[in-house]
Amino acid sequence: MKGKLNLDERKVAEARDYAETISDGIHDFVIQHTTVSVERAVCRLLGIDGVDDYGIPMPNIVVDHLKSA
Repeated sequence: MKGKLNLDERKVAEARDYAETISDGIHDFVIQHTTVSVERAVCRLLGIDGVDDYGIPMPNIVVDHLKSA
């Protein structure tokens, strides 16, 4: 059956399988190589900036919160 875009569903399923294979490999690599420093740097690249009332950098707070969750 074809949807609104008139795409072959078998090809869509195949593309999704390829995407899953690629993303699984990337996820495994990232899990093995990421560090808190990398995660804080990514926060800074995304524009998270400033400090809280105690002078703790916001990227540190975000990463620490995500780690504890």
